[in-house]
Amino acid sequence: MSRVELYYNLNTYLEFKKDDKNQTLVTLYNYSHHNDAGDITPQMPSMFPEDSWMLKMLGMSLGLNETKSGEFLKQLKNESPDQKGVVSLTTKENVDFPAVYTYLNQSSIKTVTGSDTWNEDKFYRNGKIGCIQFVIPETTITRTHNSNKYNIYVSKFGIYTYRY
Repeated sequence: MSRVELYYNLNTYLEFKKDDKNQTLVTLYNYSHHNDAGDITPQMPSMFPEDSWMLKMLGMSLGLNETKSGEFLKQLKNESPDQKGVVSLTTKENVDFPAVYTYLNQSSIKTVTGSDTWNEDKFYRNGKIGCIQFVIPETTITRTHNSNKYNIYVSKFGIYTYRY
């Protein structure tokens, strides 16, 4: 997993990605609140999505039970007055990619898949509900047995095997 976005609405979403210390960086973006000058205002707990949505997304994404999700949400809210437009916390928990993918796949009515250097799946139902960006690395596995050499090549295009 390289990055996951879970949308509450058009301007508000949770993002999960690895930071430079290989911890999961959880960020709440909320671009709905600006002051008269157009600057993004500090994030306040009252500007967060509904607790029920936050608890569900944090629990599912990080594999947390209800108590741990509540503790994480409380920490996120405590960080909010010090950050503008976004609130971020790191955790040692890994994103439960299969759970997130299953949730998005079952909750959406339309999926758009893009493929380039990054693979990206966007999920929609009455607007965007999520996005997953990931890289499928390329690798070759080589084994020799009784003077035969076997190669298995894995890439985003599939798995190929050959012997020579």
